[in-house]
Amino acid sequence: MIGQRLREAPRDAQTISHKFLARGGYCLPVSAGIFTLMPMGHRIARKIEQIIREEMDAIGGQEMLMPVALSAELWQQSGRWESVGSELLRFKDRNGKDMMLGMTHEEACVHAVRANVSSYKQLPLMVYQIQTKYRDEARPRAGLIRTREFTMKDAYSFHVNQEDLERYYKICHAAYTRIFKRIGFKNFISIQADSGIFGGNRSDEFMAIADCGEDTLFVSPNGNYQANREVACANLTYVKEEPAALEKIETPHCKTIADLAKFLGIDEAHTCKAVFYKDSQGKLVFVNIRGDLEVNETKLAKVVKDGNLSFADDALIRSVGAVPGYASSSILPSQTPPIWQSAPIRSSSTTRTSTTTAMSPTRRMSSSQTSHAFATAILRLLTARRSNCCTALKSATSSSSEQSIPCQWDATSLTSTANRSR
Repeated sequence: MIGQRLREAPRDAQTISHKFLARGGYCLPVSAGIFTLMPMGHRIARKIEQIIREEMDAIGGQEMLMPVALSAELWQQSGRWESVGSELLRFKDRNGKDMMLGMTHEEACVHAVRANVSSYKQLPLMVYQIQTKYRDEARPRAGLIRTREFTMKDAYSFHVNQEDLERYYKICHAAYTRIFKRIGFKNFISIQADSGIFGGNRSDEFMAIADCGEDTLFVSPNGNYQANREVACANLTYVKEEPAALEKIETPHCKTIADLAKFLGIDEAHTCKAVFYKDSQGKLVFVNIRGDLEVNETKLAKVVKDGNLSFADDALIRSVGAVPGYASSSILPSQTPPIWQSAPIRSSSTTRTSTTTAMSPTRRMSSSQTSHAFATAILRLLTARRSNCCTALKSATSSSSEQSIPCQWDATSLTSTANRSR
């Protein structure tokens, strides 16, 4: 049986890859983000898997297979049962036991290794699997690129020390590069990225440069620095000035930083932006940031140790005495318990709406000001719209491999490194 070929692409197919896969009969949609691989599509997938197996075996990997359905117990031990949001599909079996469909297998792998490895003399070792995963995506898109059910190769290595882990990490990175080259990818790049729920202090993503890309990359002209916007660093210039006396100024109808700066005739860098979030417990998270910058929500989630932040509603903001659109840490009660304060964090970020507060051009908000019933604190997350090490921005695909690397690309993630130390 060969999948039916179509003269026209389905209406919901937006990317070139999705259109060709559907028209060629390689896959058949069953539900949003769930596909059947038809014989030709399955044959191609098996060839890719064979390339992956050969490269993993060549660096000492041992293939295993862990279950898709997992008990909640292991994830409760690691703490991720509570910290991971609704993308983790949870359910109860007929006996009322908490279960889940695996979206990653760190816990299951550790469970297998600790039951079979009893001495450091058995290390280092690396195991991998090619297994079905399920992630309850809120918005599946781009055909097979962003789906709910998918096949993943995930590898896990175990080492006696950090030095040996770093050594093997480089070996795995080189193996992944060979995999993509053997598959036929030409226009891809490896960049620094956020580890997300996987944890760890380093993560590299292989990104395919494409018109349909949804991520933004920052790359130096010589290619020595490459990172996505979640972790990209930048040099920010600050003018050190003596604090001026606080002055109360009426700012009617100025609910954005741009409106406020225009009204006062000052630079946006001389304002302070207040951004309110709500954590997974329903508590308020208050962020203060320089007016010309944006909050990097990925780094904020790491700082407050909560990956389920959302924007606070007006009622929650008013509950601490602040006024939506005109909030400032200076008006909040000072008789509050100490709160967490971060050192400056530099990165790039996406734009979000926020409330504003005015500062004198020579006045900076005090980092010691506190607030009422906040889960976290006033954070100075210093994020840059572009890095000084980068050149002019350029989007989408490169038509020639001979062209110099642009500073910013739209890209689609191919895969992320899965080797972790446990």
